[in-house]
Amino acid sequence: MTGTSITLAALAVISGGLLGWGIANISVSNGMGSALPLVGIGGSPIDQNQKFEELFNKHNEAIVLYLQAIYDKKDVIPAEKQLDSNSTQMANIITDKFGEAAGAEFLHMWRDNIKQHANYAKGLKINDGDRMQMSKQGLEQVVIKNGYLLHNLNQNVNAQESSNLLNEHNILITSIIDSYARKDGQENMINQINESKNQSRKLATYLANNLFSSSVSLTAPQ
Repeated sequence: MTGTSITLAALAVISGGLLGWGIANISVSNGMGSALPLVGIGGSPIDQNQKFEELFNKHNEAIVLYLQAIYDKKDVIPAEKQLDSNSTQMANIITDKFGEAAGAEFLHMWRDNIKQHANYAKGLKINDGDRMQMSKQGLEQVVIKNGYLLHNLNQNVNAQESSNLLNEHNILITSIIDSYARKDGQENMINQINESKNQSRKLATYLANNLFSSSVSLTAPQ
């Protein structure tokens, strides 16, 4: 079985993701003494839970296919467009809850995370250890920014814990593309993607209990 068929079969078992929330009518300081109003996204908390979970599931699928296309040196544009559309939709939910500045900062951070994974896949294809290491260092920087961003949105979020959760996600995605390059067996691939699913659930629980909690102390990202 080829690496492509292994990956597509394994993607069928991906599930889990992030939880939505139901905060409205809160303002965010923009650092200049004024406030940015937050607009409720509408619908029940369960509806938003399902929407954000769905988007994160699609992110997991899309980034694996995107990195696979990069590694195989195939047309990456369809997967790239799907991935960026997904990122924009995730950022829109952040915007609706925490304001435009927060949404823009999240989108910039998330795109950078994807870019570092892409650079890693390119380095892996040509066995460029230096490029792969630089990409890992870039991912580490994004992880730190993620922690500070979410903590600034809600100080219930511990920056270190939030960073650790994104780091776990990044390690799992890297291990999946490594397995694809090695042409590991289907069972191993499925196990890794199941692990990614379980990690998403852990992230969901943390965000539900902290970032999306009703007790909030918000500041706009600097």
